[in-house]
Amino acid sequence: MARKSSQPEKKAEAHYSPFWPMALVLLVLILLSALDLHGALLQRAGIRQTLLQAQPTLEKAQVVKNTLNRLSRDLLLLSPKNPEAKKIVQEFGIQAIVQTHSPDNSRTK
Repeated sequence: MARKSSQPEKKAEAHYSPFWPMALVLLVLILLSALDLHGALLQRAGIRQTLLQAQPTLEKAQVVKNTLNRLSRDLLLLSPKNPEAKKIVQEFGIQAIVQTHSPDNSRTK
């Protein structure tokens, strides 16, 4: 008869700690988040630069818009008395613009 030992047999499986795989996953997530943050900061800097470059163009566009509005208003005022002004108003379909006071209109020059 075979003798049975009182000690349990050791299994071939080794016990591994989950610390290192979890630490590695956490490190990768931190690195990916840092890369995303870096990309977002670069994108924000690019947007700010684009806005700064567009500012003179926007100011010129506002001046042109104001000039065109004044010209249209003058043409509308002249159209009852002047046939040329009336012809321009009819040809381009110029209509009176009703302006309301808003925060955007207070910045116009």
